[in-house]
Amino acid sequence: MRKKMISLFLALSFVLSVTGCKSTLRPAIEEYKRKTNVPELELSTLLDEESGFHFGEIRWGMTLSEANKATDSGINKIIGYGPNNIYTYETDLKIKLLGRQSDSSSITTILENSECYMVSFVFQRDDKYPNTEMTEQQLFDEYLPKLKEAFGEPVDYREEVKTQEKVSSLTKCYVWERNGSDGKKTELQWSAAYVSGADVPSLVTIGVVWYHEALDEAMRIQESMNEENAE
Repeated sequence: MRKKMISLFLALSFVLSVTGCKSTLRPAIEEYKRKTNVPELELSTLLDEESGFHFGEIRWGMTLSEANKATDSGINKIIGYGPNNIYTYETDLKIKLLGRQSDSSSITTILENSECYMVSFVFQRDDKYPNTEMTEQQLFDEYLPKLKEAFGEPVDYREEVKTQEKVSSLTKCYVWERNGSDGKKTELQWSAAYVSGADVPSLVTIGVVWYHEALDEAMRIQESMNEENAE
């Protein structure tokens, strides 16, 4: 079932981008300049034996307030709600990859303000603003070797092409897996979505996910809803 969804992070980021719900995808020039001291992401901070794949000081099972305290970040507002009480929050966490700063980030929880199970960062160009050091495709292709060097070959690669009327999209996703000390699977996903025929910028996401039982149930419900809408 998960293979049908290509990337959990693209599923969230692309919908929010199209609907305009994710305000941080288009930051003000002043805000961009203020945060240019964001450090380059150290890939070693994404993996350890206890948590598997994770982000920095955020540990799986932390509540939203605990994650906020651990990272000294701001959790701004709910920007998404999914089946089985899945909530996604906008944050002010930032990273850099190859010198390019992320444009937005989010944390997803099981139940409101409860256990964190996903953290993701989005890179999405807007020609109106200066955060355009390299295109999404350049970033996606040039950073992939670094991920392979750090974590080995991915265990899965997913690709999907969709065309609807005059709009077409190509999505790609590389997946690495590790188990945490609790035996639960964690993933690192490196994803991209390229869109043509619509006024939607392409985007790249990097994210980590903890496969909690509630997530499996939420994905089952979402997949069922997608199949019903396709009929």
